[in-house]
Amino acid sequence: MVGQGVVVSEVSTYDQLLELVAGLERVVREQAEEIAELKQRLGADSSNSSGPPSADGPWSKKPAKRRSLRTSSGRKPGKQPGAASCSRGLVDNADETLEIPPGSLHVV
Repeated sequence: MVGQGVVVSEVSTYDQLLELVAGLERVVREQAEEIAELKQRLGADSSNSSGPPSADGPWSKKPAKRRSLRTSSGRKPGKQPGAASCSRGLVDNADETLEIPPGSLHVV
């Protein structure tokens, strides 16, 4: 059977075939609309609908979007190779020397 209960072999006139084709086109159009609606509903989650995030399944979580548009330079943080060092060296003859005996400091 094809369409709405009409068997193609029973159709004998051209007008009846046109009616059958028009009916089938209408059915195909309705089904295409229903499929589009179901696909839209299937793809809905909390980011594109009014549903709460708790309604999203744990298997459907997408990774967070990158917030910064800046790209990485590829360098590691900190002093870069070839840069001059900046540390304070020891002095041979200090102006003042402070001697602190062990046990004289209070540890909190």
